[in-house]
Amino acid sequence: MKEKNSDGITQKDELYSLDKAGINYIELNITKSHFYDLNNNFHQLESFVNWDNGNSTLITDVLLHQKPNTDNNKISQQLMNNIINEMASFSSLGNSESIPINQFINSIESTVSLTPNLLR
Repeated sequence: MKEKNSDGITQKDELYSLDKAGINYIELNITKSHFYDLNNNFHQLESFVNWDNGNSTLITDVLLHQKPNTDNNKISQQLMNNIINEMASFSSLGNSESIPINQFINSIESTVSLTPNLLR
């Protein structure tokens, strides 16, 4: 595979067969590496790829670290705060210990609909 356009999505012309890539075989014997690199990526397993030319190369199974999307985190927190405020407003009405469930659901749906596309 070769990521030609850097869009993070594998396109059909970016995939190669192992044969076309010059790989003879991949060893199935693995070693657990279990370490984090400087970018906080987790290196989990290691093995070797053996090439058609007789060379072998160490390969590593890496779980890439992704930074959280801070905009979504802020929106999530805002949504949770709004839902909590809606729930608190029902208990502060003082009329009753319970409310009709439809009234509660409508209020929560209204709160969610005012939050930009996070849950859609």
